[in-house]
Amino acid sequence: MIASTTTRLSRRTTALSGARVIFSAVLRSSFHQGRDTTITTAPSAYSTSAKRRDVYTFILPSKISTPRGFATRCLSTEASTTASSKDNATHAPIRDFFLDNLGKVFLTAIALVIASLVRSSYGTSNMKAVREQLEIDASIDPLEIDELRQANSELTPELFRTIVHHVYAAAHEKGGRMTYPDFVRQVRTVLVKEKGEGCTIGMGHLLDRVVIAAFENKLNNSKESENKNSGNSGDITSFSSDDFASPMSEKDNEVSMPLSFWLTVLSLALNGPVSERIRILYEVMEKQSTTSTNNSNSDDSQQRYDLSATNNSSSDDNAPSVTLQDITTMVHYLQETCQLVPDTQVVPTETKYPTQQYRRGTPQELVRWGDDKDHAISSSNEECLDLEAFTGILRSKSVCAWGECYHRKKKN
Repeated sequence: MIASTTTRLSRRTTALSGARVIFSAVLRSSFHQGRDTTITTAPSAYSTSAKRRDVYTFILPSKISTPRGFATRCLSTEASTTASSKDNATHAPIRDFFLDNLGKVFLTAIALVIASLVRSSYGTSNMKAVREQLEIDASIDPLEIDELRQANSELTPELFRTIVHHVYAAAHEKGGRMTYPDFVRQVRTVLVKEKGEGCTIGMGHLLDRVVIAAFENKLNNSKESENKNSGNSGDITSFSSDDFASPMSEKDNEVSMPLSFWLTVLSLALNGPVSERIRILYEVMEKQSTTSTNNSNSDDSQQRYDLSATNNSSSDDNAPSVTLQDITTMVHYLQETCQLVPDTQVVPTETKYPTQQYRRGTPQELVRWGDDKDHAISSSNEECLDLEAFTGILRSKSVCAWGECYHRKKKN
């Protein structure tokens, strides 16, 4: 009996489920078609009203009064599916390149920073290598220069000016040029005359070493210029008034050089303040300029170098006769006699990649008068400069004669 009851209940459940599915399908179809629909269903396994097999007929009107939410719920699944498919077709997904490639961007930034640090390190190493080479090639050490000046305490600025006037008077017929042995003899003559027989240049072998090294550099530069033989007149390493740019052979044991060069070598032993040393070099340039200009006028030479008519300092009433080219030549003399610090002589080359390269600067690169902020207009080589301008050039950071650019300027 229990088994028969269970069978009847299962049949009733199956019949009710089938009727519910068919009725829902008919309702959806009637909403879409908008007309009356007749539904004939198969007889269910068990009828609750007649308890017999029969055919049930349902008449659905064309308009059914149903709640508004009912149709919405019936169509919600299909409508949402259609809307989502349209949105996917019309709206592309928004992508952010930075966020999508955050790892790659971060690694690239780190790689660029590391590469810049490595390149900067190699460039600094190249600059230090050139500076160290300049220190090795220097013919005299700064400490030796100090010892040389201390050993020549009697070589005061006044005695040095006397030597200047004497040697220019002795070489006025030669256009202000003299060989090194002749220059040494003239200097010793003045020292004996002014200070007695026992006065001489102390530690003079250091001056001889500087002269020998300068001429060796001149000889090497002559060989390099002959090997290149490019004929480029615009080369920055050559200028007309600098005798170190002229050819030199190995057979020239005694070379005639301008007295301004020999006096620049002798200034290494000058015992005096820097301001007096700069003033004396400016006076030397004035005498060398007037000697070269009036070399052809032999009638006026003797009168120009009359010691009684020569003043110990440059005349303030006359216009300056020292040109920018003369100052450039003097800077070259100071560079060849190791009176410039190595740091300012190191200049960058045009080779910047993969690393910055450096080399020894030329005098025209070191003298930056036309690029100064106070002198924005580019100066020509024939422009005449006074003592104040010459002092500013020697004390500038690009020249830094005797390390003067490292000293603090005194406030007036």
